[in-house]
Amino acid sequence: MAALALARPALDALDWSDITLGCPVAPIPLRSPSPAQNGRVNAWARHARAGTLPPVLLMWVSGLQAHVVLDGHDRLQAAVQQGMDVPVLVLLRHEEGTLDEGALARADAIAASSAGAEMTVEARNRLLLDLYCPRREVLPSRGDLLRGGMVQWSAEVQAHARAQGMDVRILLEP
Repeated sequence: MAALALARPALDALDWSDITLGCPVAPIPLRSPSPAQNGRVNAWARHARAGTLPPVLLMWVSGLQAHVVLDGHDRLQAAVQQGMDVPVLVLLRHEEGTLDEGALARADAIAASSAGAEMTVEARNRLLLDLYCPRREVLPSRGDLLRGGMVQWSAEVQAHARAQGMDVRILLEP
């Protein structure tokens, strides 16, 4: 799947038909890959062969149903060129649950009842772990608005487009 990430030049070339629920999408790079013979890619290729390649940093974006490469584009390219596995770190948005007082009362009632006396040690341990260990749930990714809202966002897009010699007014008009 990592080799597919290099087939796509960058996020701006993403084909939305690639994104279907249930079908894994290769990590999406945020920039175009460096040339294959680039010095950085060659240096990372040596690390890949030696088994000392630092991980590529990915972030799960729920709206894309895919991982986005935040850091390590050249490391990813080097590992793929060498046919090596790519070590990764993935950023996810988590939420930790807190101790549920109602569940604690129910557990006390179970322990005091005849059913509690028949519980195995494993069942009691599972009950305690479920009550006292924080639960972690992966949540959808969240996009925060810029300070200044749409007006500031539109101004930044227009300034970037002017710097690139592009006309994006038609895209920004309501």
